[in-house]
Amino acid sequence: MIVIFVHGWSVTDTNTYGLLPEAIVKQANLYGLDIDIKHLWLGRYISFNDTVNMGDIIRAFDRALRDVIPEGDDIGEFSCITHSTGGPVVREWLDRYYGSTHLAQSPLRHLIMLAPANHGSPLAALGKQRVGRIKAWFDDVEPGQLILNWLSLGCQQQIDLSSAYLDYQPADNCFYPFVLTGQTIDKKLYDFVNSYLTEPGSDGVVRVSGANMNFTMVKFVESEVTDTVVHGTEELNVNLLKLVDVPNLSLSV
Repeated sequence: MIVIFVHGWSVTDTNTYGLLPEAIVKQANLYGLDIDIKHLWLGRYISFNDTVNMGDIIRAFDRALRDVIPEGDDIGEFSCITHSTGGPVVREWLDRYYGSTHLAQSPLRHLIMLAPANHGSPLAALGKQRVGRIKAWFDDVEPGQLILNWLSLGCQQQIDLSSAYLDYQPADNCFYPFVLTGQTIDKKLYDFVNSYLTEPGSDGVVRVSGANMNFTMVKFVESEVTDTVVHGTEELNVNLLKLVDVPNLSLSV
């Protein structure tokens, strides 16, 4: 089995994952599994600037895969371990090149995401310069504005990707995604750019709910029904929200 570790834009060595690659090989040997570790450095294929968008990064990732694990004109079967923004990058690649209808044809078997910003991060609101300072995320490299926009909470591209994932049948198509994330802060890795980011349920960069892949989606839209509500000393006439596109779940509003 080929296991690819995806490294970000500023990375030139394998220190990001510590001794994890070696530990995986050692544990696999105990079970008679042959693991071939490979490393993919996105920085060799694309660099940050304000015009680079997620589509550019995905094309770079696809090209990198064809260089690292070619199988004729295609990509060889592999599993992948990534962290932070790498999670959304690999998921976007999977959706754009295969999606729910061709998932069984994907060469990706296992996707292990470490603290991925699958649903964005509140840090994106801080701006490029301040976000770039955080070693656990961009390691002193300022992200391009379009990538930062993608990572902003509630971004439409995130919503589109999450909506598409709801149509996936992962296990039926031999695709196994996993998320490992934390809910406390490792002070050795975090520089406390903003104290409010040290909230419970977050590692200081990504909230547990922002990494989670076990989700569903409900949609509220503004209705034509109005009501009067009191806000402070004011009475406001507002349109009430209506629940639409509800999956099979029990929900109290």
